[in-house]
Amino acid sequence: MARGSIWLAAAVREGIRLVAGTSKERRVLAACVDPRTRFDQTAEWLVACFGSEKWFRSYVRCAESAWRATAGGGDLALDRRQKILAGLDVSRCRGVEIGPLHAPIVSKRDGNVLYVDYTDADTLRRKYANNPIVDVSQIVDVDAYWGAQSLGECLAQHAPVDYVIASHVLEHVPDLITWLKEIRAILSPRGRLKLALPDRRYTFDYLRRESQLVDVLNAYLLKARAPLPIAILDYILNTTAVDNVKAWTEGVSPQREAGRFESALSAARDAIKTGSYHDAHCWVFTCDSFKTLMADIADVGLLPFACDQYYDTELYQIEFFVSLRPCDDPKEAAASFRSFLGAGR
Repeated sequence: MARGSIWLAAAVREGIRLVAGTSKERRVLAACVDPRTRFDQTAEWLVACFGSEKWFRSYVRCAESAWRATAGGGDLALDRRQKILAGLDVSRCRGVEIGPLHAPIVSKRDGNVLYVDYTDADTLRRKYANNPIVDVSQIVDVDAYWGAQSLGECLAQHAPVDYVIASHVLEHVPDLITWLKEIRAILSPRGRLKLALPDRRYTFDYLRRESQLVDVLNAYLLKARAPLPIAILDYILNTTAVDNVKAWTEGVSPQREAGRFESALSAARDAIKTGSYHDAHCWVFTCDSFKTLMADIADVGLLPFACDQYYDTELYQIEFFVSLRPCDDPKEAAASFRSFLGAGR
């Protein structure tokens, strides 16, 4: 999660009623707290809602101040980092963080970590130059590029590693099974994969259908290297701004936004015709549906991991955290996920 989004989430949790005077402002803050989207379009929309980037940044500072006044200046970022790194001593490990952008969970000062992304830092800086949520001056240098090559190929000189961190990355990957298999291939036998994932019920995926085993198997059989047309269509047509505080307290009834049909069809057609990469949340979960999906994948022998830690979505938050360990026994893997079912909201 970008550092700006961390305290925006905290502002929504503790201070939104002090600083959000209109329904539009609440919608904008709620949209901000989907933590790790590569959302050029969303960022442009946010600035447009406020009228200017300067107004937007002023509002962010106001939100942060309100949270500090009501919450006593607690450190939500530390709590989040502790969940992701639970059980790891990164100072003694060699690890990989996928897609750290400008806010890595593990810094180079913390330990021996390699940053992996789909392209180099200069390209990322250009891409996010107009994104008010990303501090492009803080985008970290990328050590290895994962795209055309497998993860094993791009990290051939560094594997095995002790951990892999992916914060709000997995939901973007076109082929979930192959992605997990490639990570398993570079992990040591006692290594860990640490995930932070958005919970559909409190983000702009609210209206979208939760991913099922057939969806995952379809992408796996097609060897998808870019989001499939159905994921692009669902993402463009059915994402919508959600007030995550109301989603927790009063319930919400968001509506699909009009005027997206042509752009959705255009993007899907372009993906079919040219193979272009149109970024989307390819996978949609709640904290319990993810457990069920992983158990289902394990049941058919395609999941090389078991679950050893699970932090369900907490009150007023939008994400949950999962720790996975290598496992070659499908029954053990499936049982490990099902053992956590029902623990959350």
